[in-house]
Amino acid sequence: MSTFEELEAKVKSLTPQELAEFREWFQRYEDEVWDRKIRDDQAKGKFDASIEAAREEADQDKPGEL
Repeated sequence: MSTFEELEAKVKSLTPQELAEFREWFQRYEDEVWDRKIRDDQAKGKFDASIEAAREEADQDKPGEL
């Protein structure tokens, strides 16, 4: 049995209360993973070109498409 299958079986065996608690925890976990990815991408300069283009458009007072 794969790790995923083991997790799936465990989740399916949770009580409604446990499932609600797991859902809340998992949402927080996903949020943390997303925030970390954004911070890492920002630190690597992956947004620099988009930020610069937005600034140039704002300076010209003509916002472009997102």
